[in-house]
Amino acid sequence: MVQTLSHYKYIKEVKNDPKLGVMLVVNFNPYKVCSFNCIFCGIGPTTDKICERECFYPPEEIFAEMRDYIENNEQPNYAWLTGLGEPTLYSGFRQLSKMIKNFYPKLKIGVSSNGSLLNREDVRDDFNLCDFIIINLNSVFPEEFSKICRHHENIELNNIINGIISFRENFAGIFGITTIFIRGINDNLKNLNGLKEVIFKIMPDLFILKNYACKGYRPITDKFKSAVKTIFSDFPNEIVFKY
Repeated sequence: MVQTLSHYKYIKEVKNDPKLGVMLVVNFNPYKVCSFNCIFCGIGPTTDKICERECFYPPEEIFAEMRDYIENNEQPNYAWLTGLGEPTLYSGFRQLSKMIKNFYPKLKIGVSSNGSLLNREDVRDDFNLCDFIIINLNSVFPEEFSKICRHHENIELNNIINGIISFRENFAGIFGITTIFIRGINDNLKNLNGLKEVIFKIMPDLFILKNYACKGYRPITDKFKSAVKTIFSDFPNEIVFKY
């Protein structure tokens, strides 16, 4: 269930997740600022592709809207700080997160990210304030990764992977990885085996596997689905197949 909040500038939705509960979705990036321009993005094409952090909007303004909603409604379980693009690009993230934790200690902070700036220590420090973070990682090979994510030219896959591993080592919250397979690009055994090696280094609490089959892309085959299950059959933590 999704409730739309049209009278706010920064908080647009309230979602009810079966596992996480009520999620207040907070946006703090202009439409659409991101370090990637992913094939599968549900927000839309990237209009401003950057890889440096900016304070797009004052954290105080964003938090004021959150307080207004929370004081007039039931407190949600999560503040989901997504941004209309990549959240690690927002340099006000730490200040906003601290405001949330100071005023609402029981309100958890969740984030979905492409992980593109986690190689930076300041970004890792900021995002250590979160309670739940999900990183998207679709391939461990640059050519496949570039075809899917169409990232900023100054971003390198190895830096992303190393940043994710470094972040995971010190993160005390729930850590998840999402992999989206696109037929004809990353649905191959080479990527599966390489992905397994990296995933077992990261060892996320949650590993989600999806399939993108829109805009002319066909679903992955049953044979490949079977290969995914076989290769990750010994993954010790929670694994979810969403296809």
